[in-house]
Amino acid sequence: MKAMERYVYLGIILLLAAGCLYLGWGRGPADNSAALAEQPWQVVDQPAQPAPSADRPVVRLDPGDLRDLQNLGLTDPVNQIVTDLAARQDLLPIQGVLGGTMSFHPSDRWVVAKNWVLADFDDGHILGWGIFKYTVANGKITWTRLDWTQP
Repeated sequence: MKAMERYVYLGIILLLAAGCLYLGWGRGPADNSAALAEQPWQVVDQPAQPAPSADRPVVRLDPGDLRDLQNLGLTDPVNQIVTDLAARQDLLPIQGVLGGTMSFHPSDRWVVAKNWVLADFDDGHILGWGIFKYTVANGKITWTRLDWTQP
């Protein structure tokens, strides 16, 4: 009877191992990257956006948002929003140190979305991040600093 029990246990172990291999539990991290790319939460049918560069912020405005901003008086909404915020030293929450001047630097780390901008600022020594809300009326942009932090 002991030999028969061993064969039963061996059969169960082999079935479990086969199930694990079938389900992919034995795969390494490199093998799982393809599976992760096929997950159901993947966004589809998004318009392709150019890769960010050092002088171009990430833009999360759909064509309707851009049209709304143009109807409110902005001829080139993204550039006008970025340029206007970059000029607003009064929105910076901290002063520069060691002779540095705190300022905004539009970059690929900026995110421009409907009614707000996530932007970084620094003085060459210290870095900060801020969330800024904007409203547009008659081509004029009004800003409010919502929150900020330092990494």
